[in-house]
Amino acid sequence: MKFLLLYTPSPEHLAALQRTAPRANFLVAESEAAAGEAIVDADAVLGNRWFLQSLPRARKLRWMQSPSMGVDWVLEGGEALRDVIVTCARGVYDEEVAEHATSLLLALARGLHRSRDEQRRGVWNRASLGTVAGMTALVLGQGGVGRGIARRRASLGARPEGVRRLHEGPPG
Repeated sequence: MKFLLLYTPSPEHLAALQRTAPRANFLVAESEAAAGEAIVDADAVLGNRWFLQSLPRARKLRWMQSPSMGVDWVLEGGEALRDVIVTCARGVYDEEVAEHATSLLLALARGLHRSRDEQRRGVWNRASLGTVAGMTALVLGQGGVGRGIARRRASLGARPEGVRRLHEGPPG
């Protein structure tokens, strides 16, 4: 089985892949041209880079694993994806992204960027320090990341309001 990696793995990561699937042949694409050549005989693709550009050349492809949470963009592959199973990293980064988004919200609410600039000028202005408590926090999306963000906002005293993306046409 031939796996095409559309990213440059660390030596340790590549060794781990080879230990996990010792009979597999792992090919690494270092450019769009290399991806276009290697995908011709690849059974599986791991990674996103150059995927849609090289997809029309695929002859044996049966699986595409995206490291991203969402794969809506992959659907642009259209008919070329008919026999390809597409999987993604949904759920893998939920907590990490929710924590990062919360840290950014706190930094903005507290005015850390203003405090940093004022500190450099030797000024201390408590008026620039805001709070999240009492805010209404609009959370776009109600998947794992959105739910994690909403939980964190609520624990800080904000009132989270969630909005889902609306799809036209049949789900999927």
